[in-house]
Amino acid sequence: MKTVEEVREEIIKKASENEAFRAELVANPKTTIEKELGVTIPEGFKIGVHEDNIMSINLVLPPAELSEEDLSVVVAGAQAWQEFANAWNSLNQNS
Repeated sequence: MKTVEEVREEIIKKASENEAFRAELVANPKTTIEKELGVTIPEGFKIGVHEDNIMSINLVLPPAELSEEDLSVVVAGAQAWQEFANAWNSLNQNS
């Protein structure tokens, strides 16, 4: 079973190799991933796609201290990513 990080790396690789997929992913990440994997990503779960270039980079910061409410959102997000990883694994096993 692939980890979420491995799935993330595979999506980045596909976007690097397939311009149409990359453009769709940048324009509408959630819908593109749902379509690609045949899954539904939960309402409120956000996926951001940002491109680095010669004049800019993007940093991803870890979350600040979490409240109980924030922690429940993180757990829901982790479950969504696991579903995402499972769907990606299934897709790759069938290809």
